[in-house]
Amino acid sequence: MNTFSNIKELFSALKKEENLLSEMFKKRKSVNYTYEYALDIVESNDNRIKYLLDREVIRQNGNNL
Repeated sequence: MNTFSNIKELFSALKKEENLLSEMFKKRKSVNYTYEYALDIVESNDNRIKYLLDREVIRQNGNNL
């Protein structure tokens, strides 16, 4: 597990991925929030999702986030 090195890095990551995190929060009661849907939100940049996964901001279960 990677961690944030300081609070500024944490805030920066949350701000950068605000759209994704907001959408995930809105649909938190939904059973299926797929990785592919998240990719659409982050402009198909897989590294942005992996960054949040590595730092345990979000979790992955199979193809769902």
